[in-house]
Amino acid sequence: MPASTDLDTNVRHRHPSSFGPTLLRGSLEDVRALQVRWRSEHVIIEYANAGQPLASELRRENAQWSSRLIPYRPRVEKAVRFAAQTAKIEEGKILRPAEAPWLAALRQELQAFPRGRHDDQADALAQFLDWSAWPQAQSVIWTARNGGRTMRRDIPRR
Repeated sequence: MPASTDLDTNVRHRHPSSFGPTLLRGSLEDVRALQVRWRSEHVIIEYANAGQPLASELRRENAQWSSRLIPYRPRVEKAVRFAAQTAKIEEGKILRPAEAPWLAALRQELQAFPRGRHDDQADALAQFLDWSAWPQAQSVIWTARNGGRTMRRDIPRR
């Protein structure tokens, strides 16, 4: 995978984002396993529907999750979120592996959105891209890419 420049986005893994209440226990195990696999400092969870109990359960079982979880609260509907992010996708701002077993399915879903049969992956990508433009996200991303050093903002002296 090519090195990322600026604050481009690396897509390393795709995971189904729909977790119903009956799948909560499996979802917890999946989130834990993916966090360990990718050595992720932060996990973004859509804070709506099934995401709320998932985030709550993770926080209940381990205090460390309180600082790792980033709740994403959708402000507009899926089609609007996705349309706002298409330029980043078309401009190649998303770095991805040259080959991955999930890549064809993701590409197909992105091309079919919003009229495709499935839309969870496209929506999750749009949510992440939206979140990544927030000022607090810039700091999280920069810190992760720079070995844990925090972003320093020089304050001009008066």
